[in-house]
Amino acid sequence: MSRPITRGDCENGPRPCPWYTCKYHLGTDIHGDVLRHRDLSTMTETCCLDVAEEPRSIESVAEYIGLTVRNAYATQVSAMKSAEKAARKIATEESWLD
Repeated sequence: MSRPITRGDCENGPRPCPWYTCKYHLGTDIHGDVLRHRDLSTMTETCCLDVAEEPRSIESVAEYIGLTVRNAYATQVSAMKSAEKAARKIATEESWLD
């Protein structure tokens, strides 16, 4: 079996996902310079793209990615601020085109 390249290649692939090196795999944790692999047999979901397809509570997302709820919330707030900043930049650039 060859490693999938696109989401379409892996969407209906084997679960738990065997591709630890995929950046979307939830079984790999990086803490500083330490790379750890979680035991696949203990995981209900292994792909964050699968997890993202359905609405989830912040508590369940924190559990999936191995963060405290507080850290998951801080990450969410930071991501939303970045998205808002990018949206404002695009809107500003588009207004110059008019």
